Amino acid sequence: MTRLKFLPSKMRLLIAIVGFIVLAPRGAFAQYPLSWQDIASSPGYDVIRKGNGDSLFATNGRGVVYLSTDAGFNWSGILGYPSSTTIYDLQVNGSHVAASLYYPPANLHYQGYVWNGTPNDWTRIYIGSFPFSNIVIDSFGTVFGILFGSVEMFDGSTWYTVSQNLPFPTLSGFTPITLPIVIDRDENFIVGTDSAGDLTQVGVYVSRDTGKTWDQIFADYGVTAVSGALRGRILVGASPNPNFTSTGGVFVSADSGKSWKGLGLTDKQITSVVEGSRGAIFALGDGVVYKYTDSSQGWEQESIGGLAYQSLITVPPTTVIASSESAGIIRSADNGSVWAGAEIRGKDVFCIAETDSGDYVCGTLGSGLYRSLYGGNSWVNSERPSLCDYIYTVT
Repeated sequence: MTRLKFLPSKMRLLIAIVGFIVLAPRGAFAQYPLSWQDIASSPGYDVIRKGNGDSLFATNGRGVVYLSTDAGFNWSGILGYPSSTTIYDLQVNGSHVAASLYYPPANLHYQGYVWNGTPNDWTRIYIGSFPFSNIVIDSFGTVFGILFGSVEMFDGSTWYTVSQNLPFPTLSGFTPITLPIVIDRDENFIVGTDSAGDLTQVGVYVSRDTGKTWDQIFADYGVTAVSGALRGRILVGASPNPNFTSTGGVFVSADSGKSWKGLGLTDKQITSVVEGSRGAIFALGDGVVYKYTDSSQGWEQESIGGLAYQSLITVPPTTVIASSESAGIIRSADNGSVWAGAEIRGKDVFCIAETDSGDYVCGTLGSGLYRSLYGGNSWVNSERPSLCDYIYTVT
């Protein structure tokens, strides 16, 4: 039988032992809302989008879209398809949500939907034999899609072409290229590309007239992440591109792309870059969360190695969330100062103990030994190589 030392009340919030979960009284959990967050919630999502207020939308790409109305603490399904269905794009703008999916049983496999505001209440706006490489939705709920080099717009009843012959690549052979694309709060379309056949087509493109005309505002780097805010502030993540001997990095423009400042974080695959409060910038580099505050401090690593995150968002005023299905969810409620989260999983916890120095040690089935110096709010994996992955007792 697993042997546990007596623990402080806050560590009895949630302990999973051989598949059984023991919960503390509700009042104890309310006192420590950040503790054991991944144990108490979902295992994580590959895509998370922010809506109005504390609303978040997420998917792992396999038929289900989830909604959280409390900044990620609790989730419920609002679109349910069989797991064989691929959700290949999910976009949110305020209260407006659009999803594109591939549904194999249908004669026309590719479909697009907009959400009507209640669970499982969606309107189909597209069905066809070819997918949009991207969809976006503006603050008015108008949906745009990129299809074979054209920008298409849904006016509420039909689709029509806004522009053709886009200056950036949208196809690789006959395969659509999924591009990092956003509509910022000034209603500008911002697109990044790193899959071009020549150097002149990589970079960032912006349209200030809903996709009719485009300008290249950032060049020479293969762009894999973009983020736009108000008044011309744009963040760009560029990943190393051996075809162009480019080292990549994170860049920022405060004047709508007229000038750019490099912030570093080079030689990493940048998959997301977002702006936090008080000027902080967060980025995912090689799946690890990094935070940039100013040039004197540079970038600080915010998550442990070996856990690759795929989605990164900020929820004003000070919440930051990183997530992936494999790594779970980590969050910070204070703009990155302290993180709670997904280093351990409730389903894997087998034993737990408190050390004489006040640290907490947790043994898992398959993930080795973890310790916490922060009362259970944050966990790090033991670096001792002699430990096995399956820990059945800690004393």
